[in-house]
Amino acid sequence: MSELPRTGHQVHVDLLALFPSPPNYQWDLEIVAHAERSLASSLPADDDSLLDLLRAQHGDGLVLAVALAIVAVEQRLVHAADTGALLLALHDCQRTLLQRPYPDDTAHRVGIMLLTSRHLPALGALRTPESTVLEIEGMLHLLAASLASGVALPCRLPVAALCHDVVNATATLPAPLVPRLLESVHGGVAAAIQSLYAIYPAFLKHTWPSTSSFVSSFHDMLSSDVPAEALAPLATALPPLRVLTVGVAVACLDLVCNASLAALALASIAHVACVPSPDAEAPLLRKLQMRLVTTIPPSQMEQLVVPLQVALDATDALVPLDADCIRGPQLACYLQLLPFLPADMTFPLALRGLRHNLVEVALACHRAIRSLLLQRRPRGADMAVVYVGRLLAGYPTTTPIDVLTTSLGYVLAVDDDAVLAFLALEMQKTIRRTFTTQPDAASTLARLFFELLKVVSLESMGFFLRIAEQIVFAHTSLATTLYEAISTSCEASRRTLLTEWYLGFYPQLESVPSML
Repeated sequence: MSELPRTGHQVHVDLLALFPSPPNYQWDLEIVAHAERSLASSLPADDDSLLDLLRAQHGDGLVLAVALAIVAVEQRLVHAADTGALLLALHDCQRTLLQRPYPDDTAHRVGIMLLTSRHLPALGALRTPESTVLEIEGMLHLLAASLASGVALPCRLPVAALCHDVVNATATLPAPLVPRLLESVHGGVAAAIQSLYAIYPAFLKHTWPSTSSFVSSFHDMLSSDVPAEALAPLATALPPLRVLTVGVAVACLDLVCNASLAALALASIAHVACVPSPDAEAPLLRKLQMRLVTTIPPSQMEQLVVPLQVALDATDALVPLDADCIRGPQLACYLQLLPFLPADMTFPLALRGLRHNLVEVALACHRAIRSLLLQRRPRGADMAVVYVGRLLAGYPTTTPIDVLTTSLGYVLAVDDDAVLAFLALEMQKTIRRTFTTQPDAASTLARLFFELLKVVSLESMGFFLRIAEQIVFAHTSLATTLYEAISTSCEASRRTLLTEWYLGFYPQLESVPSML
């Protein structure tokens, strides 16, 4: 005698007893498969117990009820049975979940149910606009959980393809869903990135395998003893996390763009700035820049950088900002995406990253300040003085000579005699500071100072010559370096002037004491 098919309620009770406590994402990935096996025999056509479960359950019970209802819809479609009431209940369930405040554990778990049931033909019938939001929440949770647990997502889950699909689906969402979606993306990606601090050495090794990405003084802090298995979750979770975050954020701002939503979108994108970007992403970021320029008025620009200020000023940060390769790229990302910020906002932000140990972050901050100096703004001289001080304070560790040389070209473009006088004094002070401990670096800086004699304005040249004399009087070994500098390619009249000056003070080197 064949066994009578069980009701949906009976199956629900049996499976719910197997649920782990607390729930984990690996179990959630299997719930739809368990439901398919448990409902291998079709439910009675008049079994409406799943309708009651969808309305009455919560937590684990609701997650399981959704999985059973999805499978039941699939079975009834195969047998041409009525699915109207069950589909309506599933639609209502998804809408209700998104009416709850974020974050909601049940929402992202139902999203996982939807992701893992995409192989079922019935999925198209049960989808609503809310399905996309739930799926994105589910995917973000899976990626964050994988990073936190150190366990790579199973190969059978087509993560890259799923991320591509949900990004495309975001473009057709109703505008009222955009605020909730951006809130969930921001919260989800922040949780995922925060988990990287627990595996910080492995994260650095995975993202920047070459020590050349960092300033030399930071090399000793990098760990080379990172097991290969620690890198696997990073390789499988970080690339789709970036693709999903950037794609969804840009798509949302295409639908609705105001200052508060743009701030959420920018903060989300900045969170994944520490993840290498794919080549295909560049057009998206340019599109985002244009969107912000054309829709956000200048009076609201400050609102866009509030999340960054909060991150940079965090008192509970696990790593100092100069060594933080998660917050540092966030700063560089804002400077890249918001080049049109007012100078009084851009300049202090860029100053904070000048001494960052990650070369790409420091260079992004230098580029931002150089751009301001080149624009000859009203307070350009003030910015140049502060910039010179920071440059030389970091020499030669976080300000290598090539960066210093390039930056001084922009400082000279300010064309202010007071700035040049300050520059000469600061360079003299730095040469004195470094000569005893780092003589090679001091000699290199002295050579750069001597090269400036050929390009500074004639009004400032007299002051620079006095400083040059003091430098050479203090270290007579630099006399040859000075002569080599001024005797090479130079404007003819200036070379004559410099040569006469050099020949005039050179005989005094043995008799004049140090003036440093």
